[in-house]
Amino acid sequence: MPTSEPEREPTIVMVDAPQRPVSTTGIDGVAMVVSTPSSTSMTANLRADEIAAMRAASMPAPYKAPAVLARANMQVAAAAPARSGLLDGLLGTVLGFLFG
Repeated sequence: MPTSEPEREPTIVMVDAPQRPVSTTGIDGVAMVVSTPSSTSMTANLRADEIAAMRAASMPAPYKAPAVLARANMQVAAAAPARSGLLDGLLGTVLGFLFG
């Protein structure tokens, strides 16, 4: 009787971010493509971004609104309210009876 292979346990693996490949032979031909691991720590970059965001959020706004705003003469034009007809009354009655 063949033995069953145990299920694999999930693990967390730290992987550096990919970088742009570097050609070893130049533009005319590519004999080998080499990718180097990241030289900076991602945690340090994220921490720097968090610090910059906190500083930007705590800075005062560069523009302050004037205390008195000039009022413009504006008029809102809207359609007259619709009158309910026979169909609206019947439909409202049926919906109220069914769902009310």
